[in-house]
Amino acid sequence: NEEVLPLPAEDYGSLDYWMAQVKAAEEKRQNLKDSLWDKNVQSYLAKTLSTIPDHDVVVVPKDFANVERKKAELFFQVPEVHLIAKMPGLEDAVLTFQAVLNHKLGPDGVDASSLMAEILFDALCPSGLLCSKIGYESFSDGERQIEVGSREISPEKPNIGAILGLGATSPAQTEPITEPVPNLIYERYFWQRISPAKILIPTDFEGSNYDRAPWLGFEFEDDWEVLKRRFNLPDDLDTKLYGAGEDENKLKSESAAYSSRGVPKKAKGYEIWYRAALYDPTVKHPEKMRYLVLLEGVELPVRHTDSPYQFTDPADNQLKGLMGNPVHIGALRYVSDTAYPPSEVTIGRAQVEELSRSRTQMLLQRDRNIPTRLADIGRLGAEATRKLERGIWQAIIPVPSLEANNPPVVELSRSSYPPENFNFDRIIERDLNEIWAFGANQRGDVTEEKKTATEIRNIQANVSARMDYERKLVIKYFVKGVEKLGALIQKFADQQDYVQIVGPDGVAKLQPWDKSAVQGSFVYDAKPDTAVRIDAAQDFRDMIDLYNMLAKDPHVNRVELLTRLTRMKNINPERLIIPQLPERKPDPPNVSFRFGGEDINPLNPAFPIVIELMTQAG
Repeated sequence: NEEVLPLPAEDYGSLDYWMAQVKAAEEKRQNLKDSLWDKNVQSYLAKTLSTIPDHDVVVVPKDFANVERKKAELFFQVPEVHLIAKMPGLEDAVLTFQAVLNHKLGPDGVDASSLMAEILFDALCPSGLLCSKIGYESFSDGERQIEVGSREISPEKPNIGAILGLGATSPAQTEPITEPVPNLIYERYFWQRISPAKILIPTDFEGSNYDRAPWLGFEFEDDWEVLKRRFNLPDDLDTKLYGAGEDENKLKSESAAYSSRGVPKKAKGYEIWYRAALYDPTVKHPEKMRYLVLLEGVELPVRHTDSPYQFTDPADNQLKGLMGNPVHIGALRYVSDTAYPPSEVTIGRAQVEELSRSRTQMLLQRDRNIPTRLADIGRLGAEATRKLERGIWQAIIPVPSLEANNPPVVELSRSSYPPENFNFDRIIERDLNEIWAFGANQRGDVTEEKKTATEIRNIQANVSARMDYERKLVIKYFVKGVEKLGALIQKFADQQDYVQIVGPDGVAKLQPWDKSAVQGSFVYDAKPDTAVRIDAAQDFRDMIDLYNMLAKDPHVNRVELLTRLTRMKNINPERLIIPQLPERKPDPPNVSFRFGGEDINPLNPAFPIVIELMTQAG
């Protein structure tokens, strides 16, 4: 039974104001959905174009190929999160919090890999927007008592022996102080996709940093019984209910609506997160957020509270927690004065339709160029004509007379397909490559056109510049979301848990943690290149080059370089590498002698010495 804060009775910030804001944002988004986004999804699915409805149409699935290729280029795998403490004394917290965040991003947590695949499709294909929501929810069953302190029920009393220095003082008796708390039975942190067909952005917001918008929200639809339990609504509440399959605010990825018979009735609502200081003059902090839930057909908000993800720290009276909007929106590009940038499929769809039309014309050309013959029925006769029409292979067609220069059957001439149409296809392919920032070489396709190694390097460098820029935008969106998720963990992780930490010695161990172990202010980043596909062989060669370059430097730990090299080849470095080399002794003196024929003359006075030296030298 959460508190429902009152809204102004009228004008700015009232219920009518919010409904007007929602409807205006809904209308603007719906226009884009109907005119562009639905068609983009159909183009990705290689649906038949309506440009030549009376004939079979060839659909070239370019959008499918390009979307899937670029998704892998922008985000191949979940990057490893890296933290830097903003103040000294947080070295242990950094290691623990890094491990916790990377675990929470995995399949047993928010499953960031699936999330990014879904929202990258939304950005590249239908809408150009990355839309998601970050949050925390818990479920309780009754209450339980926890100990919060103790109180004295009888003071300590000195006995006679203690007064005389012969005995101890009788200890005071205490009893624990407890207070009831919810009996938590389940909790989860979530980071999940919001369909761009349901997102709500203020119509007058025109920036690319969506966290600076005055408010953000989204439409939702759920079973009425579920919503009643979630928001503690009375059974007799009057609201507008829908049958399943009646939701028009979905991207048209399915062709037919499904039946609503036997399916629970659903209700539609709006979830809005807004900056409280813009609408309530009593709120002074510009980052303080509020949470508003409206149901269609209900005259009052069903939920209106301060953000449960923020709190004021009594130690310094500062607002902390999730700073920014839990509705997390981003984009790969910015277009002046609009919050709805186009996707690649939007920009290139005209070229894809032209390419499909060209291929359709090729199909029609082939159909109309099926070999056709003229036959002289008078010379062939009825039976021969019937055989010819049936097309019986190796059949003998009798004719009254056969003239080589005047046969009874002749083939009509066929027209060739104009060569400029093939040039037209190549031009379209080049246009699409420029739009998507990759061509045949980047796809790994073999091309007929030969290029020098220098040309290929220059092309790859220019393509990589844009791809790297867009990849950094995706990583920036991802890291900002991880920062919001981390703020929730720092606020709600009361239960002790365990996480695997790899220490400086390379040994993994289980570390207990709760929110007290991960407190602090950190800079969030993603480890470089961990989101892209790494060529293992090239990575190993690069590491060899690094070793050869640095190993002789006295300031470099060669054991660390060797450890990484051996691990890259799945070899246990502890069994192969000697961390401490034995102490190096001085080299023995290197003495050499040279003797000539006169030296080994027995009459030479030095002869005995020469013979002894030669004998000792072997």
